[in-house]
Amino acid sequence: MMTQGDVLLLTLLIALALVLVGGRALRRFQGKRRQARGKKRERQAEALLRAAGYHILARQKTGRVRYWVDDRPKETVLHADYWVRKGRHFYIVEVKSGQQANPHLAAVRRQLLEYRAIFRPHGILFVDMEKKRVRQVAFEPTRTGLLPWLGGAAVGAGLMWLFIFIMG
Repeated sequence: MMTQGDVLLLTLLIALALVLVGGRALRRFQGKRRQARGKKRERQAEALLRAAGYHILARQKTGRVRYWVDDRPKETVLHADYWVRKGRHFYIVEVKSGQQANPHLAAVRRQLLEYRAIFRPHGILFVDMEKKRVRQVAFEPTRTGLLPWLGGAAVGAGLMWLFIFIMG
């Protein structure tokens, strides 16, 4: 015969098992729903890109990144949503929805800067699925060092010499 304590313990164990199994099922359901929503958004993003005149060259474009931490090499892979072309220019595309559909967010900007450094596109496109809009994002050019300045100075000096030679 089961005591009241045994019944309580058995009830708690059954409730815990139901919570664990139910939680897994709920996460699986939410994951499938999120995947279905993602696929739908991808089709919508492709339609927006095509309507704006872009040709899709690759989905889930990957780029390998090698870096070092304390002289130890590491490697990771970046995944951009699309690689597209318009005319002679190539663009990397990031599609965002929900609260992330804002290119002004720091995490989004860092992601786009990573794409620029690794993929070296002519430009970056940000597809805002909330507003159904393709936006072009550009960053200030990075400084390239002394060589371009020296080249510019040499051209300037050459033009100055030519001017003096012609006038004098």
